[in-house]
Amino acid sequence: MTRNPNGLIVWQVCKQPKRHGEGMHGEMIRESVKERIREENPEWKEDGFICFPDLKAELEIRNLHEKVDHLLVHQWQRMMEIREVQMDLLAEVRQKT
Repeated sequence: MTRNPNGLIVWQVCKQPKRHGEGMHGEMIRESVKERIREENPEWKEDGFICFPDLKAELEIRNLHEKVDHLLVHQWQRMMEIREVQMDLLAEVRQKT
């Protein structure tokens, strides 16, 4: 993070000059979010700052992953319920023949 002549800070991820209050210090960010930021921005250091728009994008990606995971678990459970019904129906068909 460097300051430009206007006293604004050039943020590490977005590379844009912004005021100090437009972001968050790396130590205040959850570890899982920091790991994702580092994957796409290896130059980012934990002792630096990340601006809120970049942080928001990371949180939105994380939320989407959580929703997909939830849907997969729910759909898997539903699929197993359907399979159980199918097995019961198959057993009934076998008994009738």
